[in-house]
Amino acid sequence: MRFARLGPVGSEIPVLETDDAVYDLRSITDDITGAFLAESATEVDGKLQVEGGALSHFRVGFDRVAALSLVALTQFEPHDTAPRLTIQFVTPSGDSQAEQIEMPPVFIGSAEPEPGFACWPLWLPVETDGRYSLVVTADHGSVTLPLTVQG
Repeated sequence: MRFARLGPVGSEIPVLETDDAVYDLRSITDDITGAFLAESATEVDGKLQVEGGALSHFRVGFDRVAALSLVALTQFEPHDTAPRLTIQFVTPSGDSQAEQIEMPPVFIGSAEPEPGFACWPLWLPVETDGRYSLVVTADHGSVTLPLTVQG
């Protein structure tokens, strides 16, 4: 069994492939995406090393900064020439700011779709306690990561 995207370039649909059938997943998602927050994440010898993964709560110190890592699970296609992520940081009051980041070049232009990952350190200013969100958007979809902050 595997998740995949099928169809013409630019119009792919998300599917689940098994030995016996292919299931269209458009009724539940626009694309197969994945991302999570961790206390720390790095690449070591081509492998993802994570500490304190899948965070949804964070206790801040006096500096009111949430220092954590964003991990994106990837699968680039041969036609993906310069994939970027947009990260939108939304505060409990609804204010937001967005930033675009480029994917590392190692993931771009593979002859075959290659699953992989990329990770970035984040230092998020969290002035008040409450529920924050990071909305991570790529060409084929987005995922929202909630983060409840207490000081």
